[in-house]
Amino acid sequence: MIKEVISSKQGASIIALFVVGSTIVLGGNTDAMQDSWIAFIIAYLAVLPFIWVYSRLIKLYPGKDIFDITSELFGNILGKIIIVLFTWYALHLGGLVLRNFSEFIQLVAMPETPQFVIFVFMAMSCIYAVKSGIETFGKCALIFVPILIFAVIFTVVLGFKDFEFKNLLPVFGDYAWKIPSSAFSNFSFPLAETVLMTAIFSSLKPKDSPYKIYFWGLSIGALTVLIGILRNILLLGLPIYSNTLYSSYNAVKLVIMGQFFSRIEGIISTNFLLAGFVKVSVCIFAGSKGLAKLFNIDDYKRLVIPSVLIMITVGFIVYKGTIQMFEWINVYKYYALPFQVILPLIILITAEIKIRITQNKQTAE
Repeated sequence: MIKEVISSKQGASIIALFVVGSTIVLGGNTDAMQDSWIAFIIAYLAVLPFIWVYSRLIKLYPGKDIFDITSELFGNILGKIIIVLFTWYALHLGGLVLRNFSEFIQLVAMPETPQFVIFVFMAMSCIYAVKSGIETFGKCALIFVPILIFAVIFTVVLGFKDFEFKNLLPVFGDYAWKIPSSAFSNFSFPLAETVLMTAIFSSLKPKDSPYKIYFWGLSIGALTVLIGILRNILLLGLPIYSNTLYSSYNAVKLVIMGQFFSRIEGIISTNFLLAGFVKVSVCIFAGSKGLAKLFNIDDYKRLVIPSVLIMITVGFIVYKGTIQMFEWINVYKYYALPFQVILPLIILITAEIKIRITQNKQTAE
């Protein structure tokens, strides 16, 4: 199989869009109310050591993904158990994101359309993207990033006249005690989900620094989300911000565009879907590669459709409705912890030990 290669800019663009993903639609965690933006900044700072962990693994094993690394470090049996866990996480997360966006589309645009139909059409576009290869996907991401950033800034500029800066006061108010919990939620969704990039960054050029790619991609995505959170608070106010579903969409609905458009939420929603499309596609890449490693299949593209079928099944049955979907987000931070923190740390520690043992043996010889 021909080796696929992406540039550092494409890699950073994929991370940025992945971070924005469904977060820009769901609006991020709102438990800390007017201090939600502080909680998000804390989450960003907390995830920086862990993106070093993810980057370090890629640096130690250039040209290999997390599944190759795990198999090499832990052998056939234990290695495959860990690969199963990571593969399940990728497929499950992809199903959840599909459900997030199908709920959003059905609620705001197609209330009479069966959700399964929306699932299928979204999945088909992602299948095409993944089948086209990581190089084509990276080029698309490079185009999507400025479009999405422009859309967010556009709504901020147009809505500035309606901003109520008193909505940010008091800083560290009555809900300040919820900041740690809110930061933990933002850490797990979406920031630490970037652990899945370790499944596709085997395509980076050897000379490129995974640390810089991770840092800049995460920073651009996090800044975009932070701007969205501040915009939502300033436009919606409390308690509407914390009690409304899809706070970003409802905030954008308040923006008026003179005589040409009375509402621009349709345009913005399209841009939201671009980020969701990238996030689902990354999950498909990771899930397909994991399945290919488990079944010793050289070309992961042969398993794209089975991976998507699993995602659709999971996403379609996992919730009974929108409310249950939002309730799951409160549980997700604990569920995701082993995949985002514990397993990567175990893999990195094992890798560092084995490398040092090998180096000592070579020195002794």
